[in-house]
Amino acid sequence: MRKNCLVIGAGFGGIASALRLRRLGYNVTIVDKNPHLGGRAQVYKRGEFKFDAGPTVLTAPFLIDDLFSLFNKDRRDYIEFLKVKPWYRFVFNDKSIFDYKETIDGTLDEISKISSKDVVGYRRLIEFSEKIFNKGFLELSTISFHSFGLMIKQLPALLFLRSYLSVYSFVSSFLKNEKLKRAFSIHPLLVGGNPFSTTSIYCLIHYLERKYGIWFPKGGTGSLVSSLGQLMNEVGINIILSTEVDSLEFNGNKIIAANLSNSKTINTDLVVSNCDPPYFYSKLVPNHLNKKWNKKRVEKMSYSMGLFVWYFSTNKKYNNVEHHTIVMGKTFKKVLNEIYNKKILSDDLSLYLHRPSATDKEFDPEGKDSFYVLAPVPNNDSGINWNEKGEEVRLQVQKQLENSLLPGLEKNLIESFFVTPDTFKNQFNSLKGAGFSVAPKLTQSAWFRFHNKSEDIKNLYFCGAGTHPGAGVPGVLSSAKVVEKLVPKVIEENSLETEKVFKKNSLTFSLASKLFNKYEKKGITNLYKILRTLDDYADNGDEDKRGLEEVVTAFRENNHNPILDDFFDLKAKYDLDLNHFKDFIETLIKEDNQCIKNDKDLSDYCYGVAGTIGCLLSPIIGVRNTKAKHFAINLGIAMQITNIVRDVYEDAQRNRIYIPSSYFKDIPTCSEILSTDHIASDIINAKKLLIKRAEYHYKVAWKGLKYMPFKNRIIIAWAGLMYREIGCIILKDQNKFYKKRAVVTTGKKLALIVPAIFKAFIS
Repeated sequence: MRKNCLVIGAGFGGIASALRLRRLGYNVTIVDKNPHLGGRAQVYKRGEFKFDAGPTVLTAPFLIDDLFSLFNKDRRDYIEFLKVKPWYRFVFNDKSIFDYKETIDGTLDEISKISSKDVVGYRRLIEFSEKIFNKGFLELSTISFHSFGLMIKQLPALLFLRSYLSVYSFVSSFLKNEKLKRAFSIHPLLVGGNPFSTTSIYCLIHYLERKYGIWFPKGGTGSLVSSLGQLMNEVGINIILSTEVDSLEFNGNKIIAANLSNSKTINTDLVVSNCDPPYFYSKLVPNHLNKKWNKKRVEKMSYSMGLFVWYFSTNKKYNNVEHHTIVMGKTFKKVLNEIYNKKILSDDLSLYLHRPSATDKEFDPEGKDSFYVLAPVPNNDSGINWNEKGEEVRLQVQKQLENSLLPGLEKNLIESFFVTPDTFKNQFNSLKGAGFSVAPKLTQSAWFRFHNKSEDIKNLYFCGAGTHPGAGVPGVLSSAKVVEKLVPKVIEENSLETEKVFKKNSLTFSLASKLFNKYEKKGITNLYKILRTLDDYADNGDEDKRGLEEVVTAFRENNHNPILDDFFDLKAKYDLDLNHFKDFIETLIKEDNQCIKNDKDLSDYCYGVAGTIGCLLSPIIGVRNTKAKHFAINLGIAMQITNIVRDVYEDAQRNRIYIPSSYFKDIPTCSEILSTDHIASDIINAKKLLIKRAEYHYKVAWKGLKYMPFKNRIIIAWAGLMYREIGCIILKDQNKFYKKRAVVTTGKKLALIVPAIFKAFIS
């Protein structure tokens, strides 16, 4: 029986976990208190403008691509990624500019303008960052550190990579100019860390950017979230928004259900939390089960800074402003010490300014611009009353921008609003209003961070910023990969048993299928199991018939059903056409009342039970051209007509006749077919007509071989020829094969490989 999974929190980590667990075969429900998917990646709409609330720097785009590839889909069919050029612009207090560019040579040119002595140092910084990247990202980012022994094993490598140094200290060992030190030390701030205390492991971001670039989703981060939402809907993930999890129900140390704010209860086999771990443990886990991460321990941890974010739009274009612009204050270490340690507001702010229309020309209305500006501020341990201070800070930021990058800003303002650490606390359930959960210090990384698997709750897992490997889009997406490795595997039917069923009922295609690759064969076998089960329901009496009716009802009403769930897994993975599956089950449900009067009725029936299968198989075996569908249908019809010719006696035993009534002068009853040891002449003639009709469809089908990969042409041609041979055998002696099934010998099957290869070559 399929297992149920509840994902709490629909940020990037929660979305990625939901998709990965769906791919594993879980029934997945994802719940979020916000009205839209994305978690902190919300979209605010004000007038004619939209504002991305969350992350705007997209690196490691392959992690997004992977989520679509899980289901054999291409991200590019859903959303376009645009290159950002330059990556960042730094504007220093003396109004000098440094552009961090997308090429090394371009960056070196910019460095030489500031300090030619640091050109060699930057090359060395990148070289060493690659070593950190190889260890910290490629090797460790998707490893679960719930074992302290694993942490101990990594210590020698981490010491060799100088992880005991802060990011700023590490960068300073390669660069001497203070402006450049500051510019290349800002990356921890993107994930909530103080460059003077964050472990140098985070310098892997330097090489991450170099390797994969910096991108922006066309239409904004909100559009990326929408595309992932579309994917979740397509693969059957249940999405519940504007709803909180009020409480959890436990059986011992295992979660069995979640009570929602909409008064509904969801039963579940496991829970994946994408919300802030401190919030989860304090709000949803009873004290007697919360031994490891109790309230006292959680309070003692260091948390990231808070964020003040001002969203605004202007009635003019500021074309001199790049997409990602960082305005550096007068001081660096001093202001960070005030934010992180002293927990006081500074009058010397460093700002990150986001202008999406610099990259996405269609993002804003013509002649207008939208921005957000982010200022690191103390988290709520500061005791700052943001209701009083918020507007004061906004005016401070406005003045700073007006004096540097955006002259005439005040008179050109259209929309204007801001969020504070209070927003993060109330809207995103972030302890202390921290922008990125716990701070990424060495003593709060890997094993020392909230684990991806709960130590106290048997079926509880964590993804997102607060757990390993940390904040930032690459971090939270990687945390979902860790969860994927940790969760119990969904129990699958014994593959050998499935193979036995395959062989028992379809010896011909079972033999041919051995030549498909592992990926294709698995898909074929699983599809066959589903369709065979449904076909058996249709054939085996009233009780099984009820099983088929349950499947059809669930399909029509969009409800869960184990067989349907299996099919939707295949649909998602191989991009199967739902309409063909619908036609298949609708044909089965009315089979008892099937009345085949003429060739059209015959074709309609054969399409429903076999042509549909050809269409469903096609994408599994690599057919992408839609023109191939016509030929796949013809092959299915040909093979089904061959079945009808072969199984006249067997079908009569089940009180069924599939030969069109127009083929007879006097239509025989099933009893008449069964009462004689020798086949009647009118049935012989009818069989000859059917074999002739099947031959026509086989010939049409061969023309479609050109639409599939060459190796698979041979396999399909061979399977078709083996099936066609059944009709040839019957024609030679119909009486012999009246009650006895016509079977193609192994020798003959092997001999048919040669003409199959020939057909593959000439197609």
